[in-house]
Amino acid sequence: METKNKILQRFSDCEIKVEQREDGEATRKITGYAAVFNKWSNPLGMDGWFREKIDARAFDNVLNDDVVAVFNHDNNIILARNKKTLNLLIDEIGLRYEFDAPKSPNGDNILAAVERGDIVGSSFRFIPKTTQWQPSDQDGIEEDRTITEISNLIDVGPVTFPAYPDSTASADMRDFEAAKNERKQPDQWQRKIKEQELKLYK
Repeated sequence: METKNKILQRFSDCEIKVEQREDGEATRKITGYAAVFNKWSNPLGMDGWFREKIDARAFDNVLNDDVVAVFNHDNNIILARNKKTLNLLIDEIGLRYEFDAPKSPNGDNILAAVERGDIVGSSFRFIPKTTQWQPSDQDGIEEDRTITEISNLIDVGPVTFPAYPDSTASADMRDFEAAKNERKQPDQWQRKIKEQELKLYK
């Protein structure tokens, strides 16, 4: 299902690390996973009514985008840029990024924080292109969403707190409304929409 052009951000708690040389000395190369494939998220939305996973082919058409690596999604703290100083790789785990920390105050501080274990997660911002919704078989979860294709990958990088934001709740609801219309079960889904809108706008 085609989605609206809304920027979303998602997080990964996979290890972020500084690579070591064969002699055990640390390099300046920071590596992490911005996204993990086919792994259900924590409950999302108001009151955690849905969960989400990313299909393994979702990033196939965006690896050449003008993507930047930034810290905490702050465009003032640019760490690397795709096809120049940033490498984006797809493997069996997910979307991996790697870059050499710049020799600057920001680069030095982030490098030290990753080495010390103060920074423990990664994130990415993107615009989804197509998604799939279906009723969930997980207790306490109403719906499952799979992101099957991404239209734009905006940034990746380390974050201080890898947690899902509530800021995309209205966009998620609009996407769900579109899925409801495609299913052509108006009575059932209209009740769900109204329930979620009441929660969203309380």
